[in-house]
Amino acid sequence: MLDKLTFFRDVKVRFVFVGILNTAVGYIVYTICIFGGMIYQIALLVTYIFGIANSYLWNKYFTFQVRQASFAEVLRFISVYAVIYGVNILILHVCVDIMKFSAYYSGIGVLSLTTLASYFAHKKISFRYKHAPKAK
Repeated sequence: MLDKLTFFRDVKVRFVFVGILNTAVGYIVYTICIFGGMIYQIALLVTYIFGIANSYLWNKYFTFQVRQASFAEVLRFISVYAVIYGVNILILHVCVDIMKFSAYYSGIGVLSLTTLASYFAHKKISFRYKHAPKAK
């Protein structure tokens, strides 16, 4: 498994790996949606649905290595993404509708910023457990 490699022993390295993977998934889904004729608002929603599922599984089991089952954890995870989604749609609205930038290029830029924000939010909110071993 990937986490057995020396390189992946640090939680930050694992998160960056998962972030890159999730950004790639998001980028691919968003691109397919935009070039498939979807408006950016719907494209972003579809991207988030795929991204949330992908990110949750990878971050829970690989990055933070949390084995505890918790409905509250899922709610925290979705809540973090709901806030990030709101910020994302607001920034896209400004870039696309007000500043008249391309929805495609604006999506790339905003996706990069929100990936960074999600690390801190998921580490501090989504996958916080008082009695869980600390990820190395």
